[in-house]
Amino acid sequence: MAKFYVAGTAEFLITNAGGTVVNLSSYIDSISTPPTPQRAALDVTTFADSAETFIAGIALSKECTFEGPFDDTAGSGPDAVFNGLIGTLTAYTLYPVGTASGARQYIGTLLITNYEPNGGVKERVSYSATGQLSGAVTVGTHA
Repeated sequence: MAKFYVAGTAEFLITNAGGTVVNLSSYIDSISTPPTPQRAALDVTTFADSAETFIAGIALSKECTFEGPFDDTAGSGPDAVFNGLIGTLTAYTLYPVGTASGARQYIGTLLITNYEPNGGVKERVSYSATGQLSGAVTVGTHA
């Protein structure tokens, strides 16, 4: 029988500019291109091969966009956290299905490159923040 998970149990932790780990899960409702591992495919096909052949290359960097409701709570809201990190490498941990013992976790480093609050008439005030993966992503399970 297949397992099905509810995305609402996901947690995203990030280290703010002051060095404190902050749980931004309450302020994120969308992550496009989650910060998970990806590898380059290197073509090693030769004239003797009858089909393309590939090997795994280096870990690729990905750009990730986080979106959610705006909050300017000092030190812990996304406005303070992401604004304070623009141009900075920071540690993150993503738990896509929550933090129960044995749950999958992704740990890595992001370079925060952009933060934009936005909103319109009759819309909630929200934000968008962008980070670029830097280095390898460690895949494991929560203790």
